[in-house]
Amino acid sequence: MYDPIKTAGNWLAQQIAGYLQSAQLKEMTGIQRYYEGYHPPQLKTKMGQADDNVALNWLGLSIDRAVSMLMGGGVEFSFPEGEEDKAEYIDNVWNVNKRGILLHDTALDGALFGTPYLKIIHDGIADPFSGATYPRLVLLDPKLMRIVVDPRDKSRVMEYVMEYVYTKNGKEMNYKEVTRRANEQDFEDNQQRDTWIVEEFEFYNQWVKISAEEFPYEFPPIHHWKNLPSIHSVYGMSDIGQVINAQDKYNFVQSNNVKITRYHAHPKTWGSGFTKTDKTSWGADEMVTISSPDGKINNLEMQSDLSASRSIAADLRQAIFDLTRQVDISSVQDKVGQLTNFGLRLFYADSLAKVDTKQELYSEAFSEINRRLLIMRGWEGENSRPGEVVWGDSLPVNVADEMAIDKTAIDMGIVDKQTVFEKYADRYGLTWDDIQERLLAEKGQEQTLGSMLLRNFQRGQ
Repeated sequence: MYDPIKTAGNWLAQQIAGYLQSAQLKEMTGIQRYYEGYHPPQLKTKMGQADDNVALNWLGLSIDRAVSMLMGGGVEFSFPEGEEDKAEYIDNVWNVNKRGILLHDTALDGALFGTPYLKIIHDGIADPFSGATYPRLVLLDPKLMRIVVDPRDKSRVMEYVMEYVYTKNGKEMNYKEVTRRANEQDFEDNQQRDTWIVEEFEFYNQWVKISAEEFPYEFPPIHHWKNLPSIHSVYGMSDIGQVINAQDKYNFVQSNNVKITRYHAHPKTWGSGFTKTDKTSWGADEMVTISSPDGKINNLEMQSDLSASRSIAADLRQAIFDLTRQVDISSVQDKVGQLTNFGLRLFYADSLAKVDTKQELYSEAFSEINRRLLIMRGWEGENSRPGEVVWGDSLPVNVADEMAIDKTAIDMGIVDKQTVFEKYADRYGLTWDDIQERLLAEKGQEQTLGSMLLRNFQRGQ
C-alpha cells in the first residue's frame, strides 16, 4: 500500500544523503588538488599584468614523507612455524595484487582522506606466471564512499554506500552500490542470516535496483579503517589538519616577495631640477649632463633585503611540517653527519610516534583483511588466525653506530654472536650457515696465501 509519509521520509533521506555526499566529494576533491599542487592564486592579477603568484607545494611533500615513513620499510606477514601454507597463500595474494604499489596507495588515501577502503573480489585476479586465481584487492576511492552505522554503536557498520556518475550510451547516469547487512526479507524462507547483500542501483527519476547478490560470509567484502584516531566517528583523521590554511598563507607571503623583487630588482633612477629640454633617457654608453645648477640625479633603492618577510615564510613552512608531524630536512642539514641512531630517533620522536599510531591501526586492518582471505580460502575458526604484521624500520640506520652497539652487547654477554650475525644476515639476504661457510672459505684462502708466501720466501733464501 502506498504510504505518503513513508515515501516523503525516503525522499527527504535521499536528499540529505545526496547533499552530504556532494559536500564530502567537494571537500575531498579540494584536498586532493592541494596535494597535487593545484593551489588557488593568492594575488589578484589584471589582464596583461605579470603574474607573481607562487605555489610551492610543501603540503604535498609532507604527505609524501608521511607515506614513505609508514610504508618505506616494507610490510611482511609472519605466521607461526608449521603454517607455511597459509603464509605462502597470503604472500601470493598480496604479491599478485602488486603489494608495494597497493600498500603505498592505501597509505596515501589514508593520509589525504582519513579513511582507506579495500574491497575483496573473490577469484578476481590471476597470477600471470602460474595461472592460479586469487582474490583481487581493490582500493576504493574514499571520495565516493559513505558509511551508515548503527546509531547505538558507531563502530558497527550497517551499510557501505558507493555512489558516482558514469556515462552509459552517451548519457550520464547516477550509479549506486550498497553493501548492507542481510535481513529476513532478503530470503524466501524469511530466516535471518549473518551475511551481507550487495545491491546495484541506477537513477531514473528514482533509484531502481538492477541487481542484488548475497555475499555469504559474516563480514562484508569491503573493509575500512582509520588513518589516525578520531573522536566518536567511524571515519578516521587525515594528516592534513590545518595545513591548507598555512599553505595558503605561505603562498601569499612568497608571492608578495616575488612581486616586490620584480618591481625593485634594480634601482630606480630619479632626478630633480631638470629643464624640459634636458635629456631624460640614456643608454649604458651615454653620459648625462645637467644644465641647471640645482639639478641632481639619485638612485632609489630598497631599504631592506626582505629579511622579515622571508622569516615569516620560513616560519609558515616550518608550521606546515609541524602540523603534519614531519621533520623539515632543511632544519637539520648542518647536523646530518653528526646524528647517531639514538639522536636521529630523538629528532624524529614526534614523527615516529605518529607512525607508531598508524602502524597499530593499519596492522589491525591488514590482519582483518588476511583473516577474511583465509576464511574465503577455507581456513575457519582457529585456523583463520592471520598471524602478525611485521613493519620495517621507518628511518635510515647508521650501520657503524649499530655495529658498535652490537659489539658492546656481545662483549658484555647480553647477546650471543649468532643472534647478532643472523640480524645482519637477514639484512643482506643470507643465513647463519651462509656466513659460517663464507668465513671458513675466507680463512682457508688466507692460509693458502700465507703458505704460498712462506714457500716463496724460503726458496728465495
